Amino acid sequence: MLIGIDDYQSRDIRRLRGAVADAREVGTYLQGRLRIPQNHITILENESATRAAILGELRHFALDPRIRRGDTILIFYAGHGHKAAGGPPANMDVTLPYNVYCKVEGETVAPISFGALVEEIAQEKGNNIVSYHEISMPFV
Repeated sequence: MLIGIDDYQSRDIRRLRGAVADAREVGTYLQGRLRIPQNHITILENESATRAAILGELRHFALDPRIRRGDTILIFYAGHGHKAAGGPPANMDVTLPYNVYCKVEGETVAPISFGALVEEIAQEKGNNIVSYHEISMPFV
């Protein structure tokens, strides 16, 4: 899964230049050099990279029958993020989905911590998971 977010729904979050291009470049590399079929690559860019979409795709990895135990899974994120203060684990890195801090069905959309989700995938598919986060800070 490749995620690139330059434009965020909230106008309070500074626009990036290059996050989407970086995600696309990784996709080009995967398809061109590593011969990964296009239908094995999910790309979420800007408005398609909502919290619900990202979490849904991550949860889908654990159920996808095409992914066998021990297969390599790549999660690439390019966009804004920060260190979350307090709570266990303190100072963990979080990433910002497209609609972060906006209201969806009356609830404010929170940042995403990939740690627990990656652990869920690893329990089902093995621990051959590469998660790379190209994070830009500060985001305001």
